[in-house]
Amino acid sequence: MAKRDTSSRLKIAFVNSNDIFDKKSLSGTPYLISRLLEECCGEVEYIHNFRPNKMTISYILRNLFREFTRIYLLQKLKEICWNARGKKFVWEKTIAVSRYYAKIIEQRLRGKHYDIIFAEKGSFCIAYLDTKIPVIYETDATFKAMEGYYPEFSPVSRDFSEGGNIVEKSALEKAALVIAVSQWAADSMMRDYGISGNKIEVITCPPNFDVIPPVSDVLKKKEHDICGLLFVGVDWERKGGDIAADAVDWLNREGIRAKLFICGCIPPRQYLRNSHIEVMGFLDKNTEEGGHKLQNVFLSSHFLILPTRAECFGQALAEASAFALPIITTNTGGIPSVVFDGQNGFLLDLNAKGSDFGKVIKELWEDTVRYDALRSSARKVFEERLSSKVWVESMRRAIEKALGKSQDLQ
Repeated sequence: MAKRDTSSRLKIAFVNSNDIFDKKSLSGTPYLISRLLEECCGEVEYIHNFRPNKMTISYILRNLFREFTRIYLLQKLKEICWNARGKKFVWEKTIAVSRYYAKIIEQRLRGKHYDIIFAEKGSFCIAYLDTKIPVIYETDATFKAMEGYYPEFSPVSRDFSEGGNIVEKSALEKAALVIAVSQWAADSMMRDYGISGNKIEVITCPPNFDVIPPVSDVLKKKEHDICGLLFVGVDWERKGGDIAADAVDWLNREGIRAKLFICGCIPPRQYLRNSHIEVMGFLDKNTEEGGHKLQNVFLSSHFLILPTRAECFGQALAEASAFALPIITTNTGGIPSVVFDGQNGFLLDLNAKGSDFGKVIKELWEDTVRYDALRSSARKVFEERLSSKVWVESMRRAIEKALGKSQDLQ
């Protein structure tokens, strides 16, 4: 085989079924990872956005005789039938859709040269892809790990389970290298699909902010009159919003003036009348104003509280560390790969109540020396384990491993 010209940068095909440039899509990770690859690893071309964000009636009527519309209607009918029987079935996560995505990708690859294909959360994109180009598959969960864990995967229908696991296994086997965002995801790959640990690299996802403030900004002394608790999430129930609300109420009953700032969702009506809660709504990172507001609330808050019931990773957790914001969360899913007990926060049991979260916060709030030390430690965790610099260095080694030789990725 001829020796590669190392003066040239890698050509990377970045694959995702969603709109990669939408920072709201999949917590913005496709956008984030694609930008990091483009800046640090090679020339990236985007193969994405295979369907409209919403399948409206007008779209269906205009495209009634197209292949994708026919697939959608059939799979949507199955979804409706299974849901009527109390079982979950997601029309897009099916073998039929996976085969369609593979056809689209193959068409867009035709006649072009790429060194690697990078599929971010893309099992349904690559499972049936016919290509000789090395594939790197990055994901924060497997289908099996999600079954019975996330609400939308509980309880799953027989068809959904069988098809989803077939696709997942095919994607994992097809990949030259698999990037697991957490050890939890890696364990499922090995346990549930028989994937060798030698084929898996655990690389956590860095914070999804265009600019990370310097240490001098995030470690500035904060006002100590009102304890600001930040709750970030679009799914109030799964993220444990009711427990966070109970925690702020408990703190106030204990004499700690505290306020809960809710970003990403609108809680149920009874919480809107709570004077200890401020609802900030969804702050859109796609806009300069939304990104600026979100950064400011991370800087001004004292704790990130996330009593989540189920979590693959939790992008806000990595972001909290970047802002030296101590995290109080639950020990579940992929969280232990981003929150290290006593270093950048604390992991509580899933059965912990609002008062349990409140007690941890109260102890830290009343011990300013310990609280300040935890802030410094949280930022150190970010710099040593969760930063984009660490991600790039780890990904470079992973790509070299996938290609079987060293490449010029500077």
